[in-house]
Amino acid sequence: HVDWKKVDFTFGGSTLEMLAQQDVSDPFFAVKVPYTDGTILIVKHKEYVKNVAAFGFQFERFVTGVAIDDCTDADFVEHLHLMRVGRHKVLFRAEVDAFVDGLPVEVKASNPRYWGSNTMFQMISNGSTKLCHGVKSRGQITRIDMRRLSDVAKDALDNYDSNRLERNILNGMAALEKQMVAVNDSEVFKVSFARGSLTLL
Repeated sequence: HVDWKKVDFTFGGSTLEMLAQQDVSDPFFAVKVPYTDGTILIVKHKEYVKNVAAFGFQFERFVTGVAIDDCTDADFVEHLHLMRVGRHKVLFRAEVDAFVDGLPVEVKASNPRYWGSNTMFQMISNGSTKLCHGVKSRGQITRIDMRRLSDVAKDALDNYDSNRLERNILNGMAALEKQMVAVNDSEVFKVSFARGSLTLL
């Protein structure tokens, strides 16, 4: 049960990364959720092509015990959890790749060099405290490592100014809150950035 009077925002799996990096190369939209006390939903709207032969997709199937040649539409599970971000309560809803002992786990077979801060924020958003990483060499999985969120975060934050990322997230949320005060429920706005400040179009 969610007490909507206590939820300021609801974020999808990519929202923290978008706010932290101020990156709207994918379209994000904001709307006030009807019948709440002004809860603001931020969600990415992008059409995805599901390539069941893709390496990462096949690796997910392998570690979750799904047959490699299974072409049926895959079900997916979203994890919901409430977190405090700055002074706000945020309901996160994001797709989870797998579960171990009832806890969500992110699954990846890509090179960590290309993760940036995205994998860290994805894990925070979907509630994963562990990452199942398929380590590749010459196009083949050579081993599977289970990594903790704290290790993924440490690696990510070695390459970024954590104060800047935090500031961007909090400033973005403050701008959303301020600009959404006077709008009607169900009015949809596109998220944009102008000179480092979040604006709604």
